[in-house]
Amino acid sequence: MAAALTRILSDLHYGEHACRLRTLGGLTPMLERVSEVVLNGDTLDTRPGPHPARTASLRAEMTSFLRALRCPVTLLSGNHDADFTPRHHLTLAGGRVFVTHGDLCFPDIVPWSQDAPLIRRRIAAELDGVPERLHHDLDHRLA
Repeated sequence: MAAALTRILSDLHYGEHACRLRTLGGLTPMLERVSEVVLNGDTLDTRPGPHPARTASLRAEMTSFLRALRCPVTLLSGNHDADFTPRHHLTLAGGRVFVTHGDLCFPDIVPWSQDAPLIRRRIAAELDGVPERLHHDLDHRLA
């Protein structure tokens, strides 16, 4: 019996103009013989934009593709697809591997983004509601 293989894919940005993945079928070679797939954020861009029908179509295409896989799939959110899943982190290998996109840990993770001021304000507002000693506590920050 083959050993379990977990494949972690980050920042696919499927459907964006700079994405080199033109069809989801292009992922098939990487997903052969895997036991589990983790999509670690920015799988696609679900932020509000000028083409909501295209965003909905890409979301439906991705959802259908993932449902057809013959292994468990875990979705983690990123700064481009924060509404794709409520899950922000995962531990694997009995807690020895920690997986997160990281956008919730760093208020300036995308300082060039048009969303940067909003991200900074929202993180600051959340942190204002907790004691300062918890501001850098990872479990609390992720929660």
